[in-house]
Amino acid sequence: MGVFSVYTYLAWFASETAHLEGVSITVIYFVFGVCAVASNLLSGWLIDRHPPRRVVAFSLSGMVIVFGGLWMFSRTILPRPTAVVVLTTLVACWAVVGWMFAPAQQKRLLHMAGPLGTIVLSLNSSAIYLGQAAAGLLGGALMIHGPRTLTLVAAGCEVAAMVIFVITIIGQQDVVPMARDMAVKPQATSHWSE
Repeated sequence: MGVFSVYTYLAWFASETAHLEGVSITVIYFVFGVCAVASNLLSGWLIDRHPPRRVVAFSLSGMVIVFGGLWMFSRTILPRPTAVVVLTTLVACWAVVGWMFAPAQQKRLLHMAGPLGTIVLSLNSSAIYLGQAAAGLLGGALMIHGPRTLTLVAAGCEVAAMVIFVITIIGQQDVVPMARDMAVKPQATSHWSE
């Protein structure tokens, strides 16, 4: 909810805080998209070498920091060129840390669920879509209070996600990826081809 409560209204946020419109806002979305793709690739590389929960923890922590930065940005009056650079930098950081989350969380859920992995992943997808819909409603309701409130609530949502995440990992051990885990198993290949 934290991510999409701001992302859904990013054009409005950019207009209110940095006075951007038209092509300038398109550039912000372009930067977000490029950084998101790079982040997905980086996340895949990281979760092949480190326990997925560490990547999840990094992503959630990073989003709290970025939304805190966006909140501070929304409270500051900057000259337009400086505001554009600061906003673009924050959006790029947001995309990098934010898009690391999904691949790491999916791998973590698959490991925890074992043979029920596909069902758990479908439930995870449903939760994501529910969160997106709720974020749109939440963000829309908060717009009348201005960009400061929107980013503060987004940061609060990420803090809540971190609390839930910590509760779910209490007592678990880190699972360090092994070379044998990265090899494609014949059973998995035949399963997907059916």
